[in-house]
Amino acid sequence: MGTAGAGFDRGSPYQRTPESYDARASWIFDGIEGDLIGDSPNLQVKWGAAGYEFDRVDYELGSPGTR
Repeated sequence: MGTAGAGFDRGSPYQRTPESYDARASWIFDGIEGDLIGDSPNLQVKWGAAGYEFDRVDYELGSPGTR
């Protein structure tokens, strides 16, 4: 993977979806309270955790998978 770009204007917190409560994925959120992730006033970013980096698949940089 590689970073395609980044911006530093406004981000937003992550919003959990109903699917995140399914037993197949819910373990990932053990210990997380609430439906918003990254909305803490202690974050050193403006308005939340999401929205600052855009990743991409780049097989030459070692992204897994096939073309």
